[in-house]
Amino acid sequence: MKTCILTMLLSICYFTNLNAQTWAFDADYAESCDCSVPCPCLLGQDPTNRSCTGNSIIMIKKGHYDAVNVDGLKLYVTFELNSWSKVYVDQSATQAQVDALMKLLKQPRTVAFLFKGKILSVEKVPVSVGKTDSTLTYSVPGSYTQIQYLKGKDGKPVSLQNLKGNFASNNMLCKSVKLEHTGDEKAFSFSNTHGLVSNFSASGDIK
Repeated sequence: MKTCILTMLLSICYFTNLNAQTWAFDADYAESCDCSVPCPCLLGQDPTNRSCTGNSIIMIKKGHYDAVNVDGLKLYVTFELNSWSKVYVDQSATQAQVDALMKLLKQPRTVAFLFKGKILSVEKVPVSVGKTDSTLTYSVPGSYTQIQYLKGKDGKPVSLQNLKGNFASNNMLCKSVKLEHTGDEKAFSFSNTHGLVSNFSASGDIK
């Protein structure tokens, strides 16, 4: 009898795990905004200019949301923190992948803070990324960001430690060379402002 009950319990657990809805990803992340270096928002303070406006990019190395695979996709976000965002997704993404990315990046320990305001648009466009030893450049049509790594002692990257937020826990501080968004009512242009590069991962069950 005990053996029968144990077998039944193992079968139930196997079936539950087999059908569990989960999400997970490993990604590189970069941001630049109009705040001073470093952005006070990272430290729980008010933005330098009362609002925090800029461009971010999430480069998924490996990830999924439920059964939808999002490996290798990139998502670019132009934003004013807690107010609005414009989202640009790799043009190669299917609509199912776009929907999955939007759900994935609103999960805990991700970059859900980018989507707390009104999402004005979600577009599929070419997303470009360029890297050198000293800079990272990322862009979409009408929006461009180039940030430069800050070097500290012995030429090693400058970073902030023990920050809240999984997305910023492993980071390199930067400053903007050029940060702009053009062609609409949300246009802006800045330089010598905050930048940050990091990589992070997270996973969980879909509630």
